[in-house]
Amino acid sequence: MEQKIILISAYDLDDTLVRGLEENNFISKYIEKSIHLANLIDLVADTISKTALLLS
Repeated sequence: MEQKIILISAYDLDDTLVRGLEENNFISKYIEKSIHLANLIDLVADTISKTALLLS
């Protein structure tokens, strides 16, 4: 089973670094703090549903 990692950072990370992590499938998404719980729940649900579609 493929794992999905959502990177949450309190710091502004270098765009090239984040793009590299996403392109090499080390992370699925990158978000910066502060994030509301409802938005995080939506992001996780969206990430899971996209994975389910790819597997079916």
